Amino acid sequence: MPSFKLSVSLCLLLCAACISLPDIEPEVPAPQTPPTITESTQSAAAVLGGDTITFHVTAEDAKDSQLHFTWTASTGTLGSPTSTGVTSVVIWTAPLCVPAGTTITVTVTVTNEAELSASKSFTLSANACPAAHVAGGYDHSLALRGDGTVWSWGKALLDNGTEIDRLTPVHEPGLTSIMAIAAGGSHSLALRSDGTAWAWGANNAGQLGDGSTTPHSTAVRIPALTGVTALAAGREHSLALRSDGTVWAWGSNHAGQLGDGTEISRPTPVQVAGLTQVIAIAAGSGHSLALRSDGTVWGNRSRDGNPKKPSSFSKLEAIRIQGKLV
Repeated sequence: MPSFKLSVSLCLLLCAACISLPDIEPEVPAPQTPPTITESTQSAAAVLGGDTITFHVTAEDAKDSQLHFTWTASTGTLGSPTSTGVTSVVIWTAPLCVPAGTTITVTVTVTNEAELSASKSFTLSANACPAAHVAGGYDHSLALRGDGTVWSWGKALLDNGTEIDRLTPVHEPGLTSIMAIAAGGSHSLALRSDGTAWAWGANNAGQLGDGSTTPHSTAVRIPALTGVTALAAGREHSLALRSDGTVWAWGSNHAGQLGDGTEISRPTPVQVAGLTQVIAIAAGSGHSLALRSDGTVWGNRSRDGNPKKPSSFSKLEAIRIQGKLV
């Protein structure tokens, strides 16, 4: 009997060994993938010193995991981002200026719970830092620093017309991204890198160009001028050269220095008739000069350098001075 039971057990074992069972494959987890940035925007592509740009991104993850957003910038200042599970917004503030030719990048990196990430870089430009220089008026001085700010000292005129003496340089408020300066008799001019012109100081003849004869202790924008590439300041008049090669003048016109065919002072800029393709300008006490691209020099009759032919030209309009500079 015992041998029978042993035989049956052995048979059962042998039969079980002969039964083919299906192979069971282990479950393979889905591969991990990085998040995807589906939308990205920036509020501007170019800025001036101190301006801001808003950046926004939207991202998604295949496993709907929590996303983490990290922002970096090559220069400038990043604010604190506002982020949700799938979006992030940050405000970036431009530096006062950047070296010429600099491309600024702002980058966002999105990371999921598996520590896989995706990045997006934004590019933008800002105003180039100017070459530092100085300008001297009748009894005041100006300095343009390499960061685009303006400093002044000497006689200063308050809004009520009172004069004060500044013995050391003070920062002119409200002026950033300045590329050039000019000092007149008792007024000052500044050219911003966006092509706008700004003025402050005495305004008895309208030399600030704001449409009034009220002095200003801080800079005001000359509203009629855009695309300006150069400025010049005379004793009580001002000049601007625009990118189209035209010249504009305002302020005192007692000697025809505005070149508009009159002797009427102008509180807002007027175009100098007959002058085109101008590449440089200069202002004297009561006269104005312009250099054209063909090398000819032009000025008003009162001090034009060509007194031998007074009957040949109107003293109130721009005339050519004999000879060439190039």
